[in-house]
Amino acid sequence: MKKKGMMINMNSLDNEFDNIFFKYKLITYPDVVDKLLKDEMVSPINLEINLTNLCNHNCIWCTYGYLHNTNDTLKSDVVFKLIDSAHNMGIKSITWTGGGEPTVHKDFLQFIKYADKYGIKQGLNTNGALLTDEMIDFIGKHFSYVRFSVDAGKSVTLIKCHKAKKDDFDKVISNIKRVSDVKKKSASKVIIGFSFLIDNSNIDDLIPAVEIASTLGINYIQIKPIVNYYSSNEQFSEESEMWRKLDTDFCKAKTFETETFKVRILEHKFTNIQKQQENYGRKYKKCVGCKVMASVGADGSVDLCCAYKGIKEWSIGNINDKNFDDIWNNEKMKKLLKNVDICKCPPMCKADEINRLINFIEEFDANKEFI
Repeated sequence: MKKKGMMINMNSLDNEFDNIFFKYKLITYPDVVDKLLKDEMVSPINLEINLTNLCNHNCIWCTYGYLHNTNDTLKSDVVFKLIDSAHNMGIKSITWTGGGEPTVHKDFLQFIKYADKYGIKQGLNTNGALLTDEMIDFIGKHFSYVRFSVDAGKSVTLIKCHKAKKDDFDKVISNIKRVSDVKKKSASKVIIGFSFLIDNSNIDDLIPAVEIASTLGINYIQIKPIVNYYSSNEQFSEESEMWRKLDTDFCKAKTFETETFKVRILEHKFTNIQKQQENYGRKYKKCVGCKVMASVGADGSVDLCCAYKGIKEWSIGNINDKNFDDIWNNEKMKKLLKNVDICKCPPMCKADEINRLINFIEEFDANKEFI
């Protein structure tokens, strides 16, 4: 399939379907695609659970840093009920993320074991410093993916950018390697990643980070820009000194790739930032991605979109008051979906690729394209 501004390489689908980075994985759910094209409501495919706003790190660029002072943490009985709802609604996967650091929650291990009994696929976004032996063993054997937010290639940079403890860098690198070792011994299929958000504060660590990541037995390092959701982000303009350095460093980073280790530079994220004045190159007029990606905050709020996390006006209900399956697809959600102004959505929007895909299918004229 080919259309100006969008291309899907059908020859690589066999490999890409096994890759969490396949941007158009929604097409593997044709019934959901059909409902979205008809503008119908659906059950979410993925449920993002923010267990707590507490965090053992304090990243200088944290998108949700404004939530850390709230100390909000989901009660354990509420989380177990939420997992029950996910199972009852046929939700395929749960992502444990933040907000804060999910492994801070005292019952994190119990939650992931409970969800596993239902056969729900699980993913974890973590800074990796608090993983226990039992967490490492379970994640390495049973999870679909785990992504470590490291953003550094040296201890001094992690301390500067994450406000981490002196020994955290070595601890995180060790924990990544230990998860990898569990994967290898158990022959599991967990996808292990090293995340590197980049800006002027850590750009000199990019190559050292790639080099370290390549030795850990993991699947990939992911590189994407740190952006201010609603500012100009001029540091990533094509004329900037930083962009010229990145252009060189990206080429060097790619030399560390092997058959089993990939350097995933999310080039479309950088490109989208450079198209800020053009609404990040978005041609769609409505958001349908919110319908398939649910987000529950540490205060129990069911948010229409993770970009509006903690903003009450964009909450469609609260799991402290009602079960999740009684909240999803309610009238408030339908009303808020109509009020989404695409021009005000942030550049790193998780729903963006889904919206682009659905818009592409809607506009696709098969008779015209294949003549």
